[in-house]
Amino acid sequence: MKFKIAEAFMNDLDFVKVFVHAGKAYEKQIKEEDVDAKELEMGIAVEHEHTTNEDIARRISLDHLSEISDYYTRLAKMEEQGKKAQEEKKSGGADDAENSEEEKEEESEKSEDEDGEDKEEDKEEDEEDGKNSLKV
Repeated sequence: MKFKIAEAFMNDLDFVKVFVHAGKAYEKQIKEEDVDAKELEMGIAVEHEHTTNEDIARRISLDHLSEISDYYTRLAKMEEQGKKAQEEKKSGGADDAENSEEEKEEESEKSEDEDGEDKEEDKEEDEEDGKNSLKV
């Protein structure tokens, strides 16, 4: 089963017309001159992840840029943040380790406080019991 979809498009001469006259950029009448050249260049490079065809990469880029003018700058920032988070997760995360140590200390302190409170309450109850036992 070869690429039936690709074969259908190759056999359909109208594909080029359909492709050229479709997408957000076409609907909004956005052309290359209307977008930031640097963003478009970034976009074409990114879209080459999906296609080796320069024209298709350019069209996809224009569609994204017609919706968000700095789409590829935002995408780069998001990917950078994602990679950092992934690296931290793989390495155990220095921040996570510090937080867990701090949390352990806080829990230990709370436990000590609660133990102290319990001991104080127990002591008062014992004193009450002692007084009551003398009355009997």
